[in-house]
Amino acid sequence: MSYRNSIFVFLFTICLWTLLSGCPDTTSITPPVASFTVSATSGDAPFSVTFRDTSTAGSSALVSWEWDFGDGGTSESSDFRYTYQEAGTYTVSLRVVSADGEDTEVQSGLITVTGPCNVSSIALTQPQDGTQIVIGGDLTASPMVFSSEMDCSSDTDSVAYSLNGEEVGTSDTAPYTVVGGDYAQLAPGNHTVTAIATGMLNPGTTVAETATFTVSEAQSGDDTLGNGLPNNPFAVLSTDGDLWLASVSAGPESNTRNVGALRWEGSAEESDAFLSLVLQAGDDLDSSVQVSVARDLLQAGETGVLVVAVASDVATLLGDDEAAMLAAAPGTALSGVPVVEISVLVSNDAGTNFDEIDNSRIFTDPIILEITGTGASALAGNSLYEHPTFVSGDGTNGIQI
Repeated sequence: MSYRNSIFVFLFTICLWTLLSGCPDTTSITPPVASFTVSATSGDAPFSVTFRDTSTAGSSALVSWEWDFGDGGTSESSDFRYTYQEAGTYTVSLRVVSADGEDTEVQSGLITVTGPCNVSSIALTQPQDGTQIVIGGDLTASPMVFSSEMDCSSDTDSVAYSLNGEEVGTSDTAPYTVVGGDYAQLAPGNHTVTAIATGMLNPGTTVAETATFTVSEAQSGDDTLGNGLPNNPFAVLSTDGDLWLASVSAGPESNTRNVGALRWEGSAEESDAFLSLVLQAGDDLDSSVQVSVARDLLQAGETGVLVVAVASDVATLLGDDEAAMLAAAPGTALSGVPVVEISVLVSNDAGTNFDEIDNSRIFTDPIILEITGTGASALAGNSLYEHPTFVSGDGTNGIQI
């Protein structure tokens, strides 16, 4: 046998053996690779998270899943929604198994759960500590506004207010505003407001804040026009939260015009607080007009004054000359419903120069108007009709609408 034939026989023998015994399976075996995603990684307890398996199965299908959520909780589902009840930082792992192997994915410190907040502080936003309430004209009645900001509204059950030791009222809804009492009945001098907040998670928990404000009478030169408006509200009202209140007789029938002006400062810090100004609209405190503005309406470095005037008719509100310039409102005016003028004055130099606020900013932070005690119903097809008004003034003659 030649050398060549020997090689042929050897190769033939190998091939024949392969055909008789079957060729070995040379397909590769791939184990699974574990991976997962989560819907969120942080929140307050109870904190719910959806865990989704995104593992690669490899050369055969996955047959089991083993979740460990880090707080003793486990699951054998491919996807699972789990709720953490306690505050803490948790490591999560997922072990997947197939016929060709297994793998485990561990994500350390993946979930951070904070405990539910507890109310621990309260800040009076109206009236603020150190503010001045200036009473001008012949003011006979003017409802008071009390409001607060909480550090944890979700744990605030209610806020109760008292004035000079006597209970005023309670609110259980943010911004925890109560209208009660009467500025006109307060004697000149200092007065004390106390706000007490009660917690919900721990019902026995209370936090309190006390503010002292001063009531004073307007000076003879504060309103030289006698229209109920201070000549320079940025000067008469010198600090954040200062309030001007006045009543004057105006119009052809010498009806009463009630006027209020409230100063506040813009801030770079965001706030959910509103400031409100309430004026009497009828013969008693049950008939009133409440105008509220968001603190965030002003930008940092700006000073604002909310001006509100209320009367029974346009001539009393604005005077005969200004009233004659307005077009007649469509329809018939409802009896007993007041006419209200609202302006927001803004200054970047503490009142040396001012302008009315740009209307586009009001679209972002609307001014809220509430009229109560008139007997009119919005369900009866009634609606508000509005005219634009303008505020002008100078250092000599004061401001006018």
